[in-house]
Amino acid sequence: MGTSLAVSPDLPDRWRQYREADRQMEPVTWSDKALASAAGMAKVRHQMRRLARGRKSKPGTHPAIALISE
Repeated sequence: MGTSLAVSPDLPDRWRQYREADRQMEPVTWSDKALASAAGMAKVRHQMRRLARGRKSKPGTHPAIALISE
């Protein structure tokens, strides 16, 4: 749920109108599964911080950038 809201903050409004999310966050497909999981969570937190600052969601952020920024 958090991932969906980080990418499409207007998702509750879309659901009320019987519409789906228009974007999805790409999964992190690194060979190290633990690092990929950490990077995926970092991407979600990165998007949440962007939204909290009043900026638009940018789901295409590279996972390494999101992970390093933490």
